[in-house]
Amino acid sequence: MNVAMIAAEHGHSDSTVFQRLKFWVPAIAVAATLIISDFRYRYAEEAAGVDTEADLVEIVGETTKLRQLALLGLGGLGVLLVVATQHRVAQSRFIIFAIGAVVAYATTSVLWSESPGTTARRALILILVFLATFGIGRAWQTIQLVKAVFYISCLFALLGIAAELRFGTFMAKAEYRFAGMLHPNVQALNCGMLALSACALARETARVRYLGPMAAAFGLILLTGSRGGTLACLFSVVVFLILTAPPRRRFFFGVAACAMVALLMLYIAVRPGANRSFDNLSRLGRQEAGADPSTLTGRIPIWFEIVEHIQEKPLLGYGYGAFWSPKRVHNLSYILDWQFSNAHSIYLETLVNLGAVGFALLLMVIVAVFKRGVGILRVSRDTGVAFTLSLFAMGALNGLVEAIFVNVGFQMLILLIGSFQIAYYDPSESGLQPC
Repeated sequence: MNVAMIAAEHGHSDSTVFQRLKFWVPAIAVAATLIISDFRYRYAEEAAGVDTEADLVEIVGETTKLRQLALLGLGGLGVLLVVATQHRVAQSRFIIFAIGAVVAYATTSVLWSESPGTTARRALILILVFLATFGIGRAWQTIQLVKAVFYISCLFALLGIAAELRFGTFMAKAEYRFAGMLHPNVQALNCGMLALSACALARETARVRYLGPMAAAFGLILLTGSRGGTLACLFSVVVFLILTAPPRRRFFFGVAACAMVALLMLYIAVRPGANRSFDNLSRLGRQEAGADPSTLTGRIPIWFEIVEHIQEKPLLGYGYGAFWSPKRVHNLSYILDWQFSNAHSIYLETLVNLGAVGFALLLMVIVAVFKRGVGILRVSRDTGVAFTLSLFAMGALNGLVEAIFVNVGFQMLILLIGSFQIAYYDPSESGLQPC
């Protein structure tokens, strides 16, 4: 009897260790890959009042051997996790099919791409990301994704503050924008994910200790000076509160949000001088010429130019990642007198690279995820599922003015993991896992 009890305890201990490894190894791998791929010291050096818009430009297809190894390792880890979770059964194979169709279509676009080499390299990265997120999505429970986002985004914010303190740029000048080692607009979304995950964990655990990081995250968002990021992050938290609230409170939150917007519009309309106050508020402290909200920081001229190019190849697009060749980036720089390498809109970016066909496939993924996610919330109000849907809402709003969510990075990785989790969601397996 004692031997049986000892064996049972030993088996439980092994299971707990395996569960912890299944959480921490992928989480560390994701964080390390993102640090290697995306972090740049120059953002911390230039945070004190230097215009960083031109720093969004990347050499198309630029990569390093270390980044290649990191992505290969992440993809390989995903395959191992798929093998280790063979018992998991997809509850919605259509979501997996839809995501796979987008990846397959992006890969196939090498056949008509303006730059086949660039498209092939980008497609390979996308395939590795698909494998990694598919494996992690199968291995993690929904609440574990929320915890991973909280830990990783907190780490990124702290590393950013430390980097700026090292270079003496943290809150150093009037034109300061918090960047850390990411572009301020990307950092805003990272901090937004920190705020959203902290809100989700506060709701899941009923512990107020997560409200401190949430408040700090919103403070950092404001310091980034990213207006699109600020609005998207606030919107995502409101969506999360609505999705996780009981039906009666859900209606109240919706009405309260609409009432606040209506009162703000009324205030602007009737109060003398309110327009100027609103203009100052909308700038978030930014006074450079490009920060004029009436021009959406120069995005409107970019959009007109991109639409003209979309009309030339509306059905299939220019090929995944092929539109922004170094030559085209240089030719289009006349619009704002600085270089840019994306359409500053996920919608236009998708259309110009993948055309209407790719856009329709991507929309199919979003609709499928939301349909099943909302269905899950009707019966379980699962915190992790609500978090993923709220993150989609953040991307949809931020995508009006940025293309960050459709570029390979933190945001795309988390959305894909969350989508696969929703596809595999089984109420009998939900719950807090050791991590």
